[in-house]
Amino acid sequence: MKFKNFRYPKAILVFILFVFGNLVISFVIQLLFALEIISYHDLKLFLSLTFVLPILLIHWLFRFEVIYPKFETNLGFYFLTLILALSIQFLATALEIMSFSFIPERFHEYYYHLKEFLFPKDEKDLWLSLFTIGFVAPISEEYFFRGIILSNLVKYHSPSFSNILQALLFGFAHLNPFQVLYAFPIGILFGYLYLKTKNLWIPMVLHIFVNSISLIFSFVEFPSFLGDYLEPFVDPNAKKENLPFEVLLLSTLILIYSLYAIPRKYPKKD
Repeated sequence: MKFKNFRYPKAILVFILFVFGNLVISFVIQLLFALEIISYHDLKLFLSLTFVLPILLIHWLFRFEVIYPKFETNLGFYFLTLILALSIQFLATALEIMSFSFIPERFHEYYYHLKEFLFPKDEKDLWLSLFTIGFVAPISEEYFFRGIILSNLVKYHSPSFSNILQALLFGFAHLNPFQVLYAFPIGILFGYLYLKTKNLWIPMVLHIFVNSISLIFSFVEFPSFLGDYLEPFVDPNAKKENLPFEVLLLSTLILIYSLYAIPRKYPKKD
């Protein structure tokens, strides 16, 4: 079967299939861990299957056209996306921290449990997490949300509507209110960059950097001269009053500049 008319109801159906597959595979993997059939490190590695297998199944069912990313060899591109990824990480964490003031307390315990599970506990865990969460998950999610959903939606809907819808689905895919709050604007940004450049590699690299930075920040100890600026962004008990205004302001300016600079430097090619 192949979707020739990919309007928003079909995008939502495909999204539901992806989330359902993700949850089923995740449940099986965690059950194997609970039964002590696999180790904790195996669990972290096998979590990559929760992204890859549902997308392969969806691709096989609906025969979507494959959109191959165009690799950039310019080192300046990777420097710019790394700086932008740092800015996104700071702003996203700030949104996450501020959300504590209006998200009901019954969700707070889940937030801390999720952080404890995702953050690496030793060096081997860090490398496995970088592979699963820092590499496989970003590539899979960009291929699915921007490469499949957005690129097909925009053929039948306006770019603005298509981008907002795929970003909403991307946010809800994270399955908790704290991540939805920042995943939605990040999804808008990634979708905007894809639409402006038609190069899936750009949001893929940016997504890889954002996820990897989060993992590395949670594991390393910062030098004393950076501690006051960076510690609030990795402390799960940080308050919004602790967030350094200078870092947030600089991150916002970098984000605004990137919205102009990246599409200009890497315009889409027919």
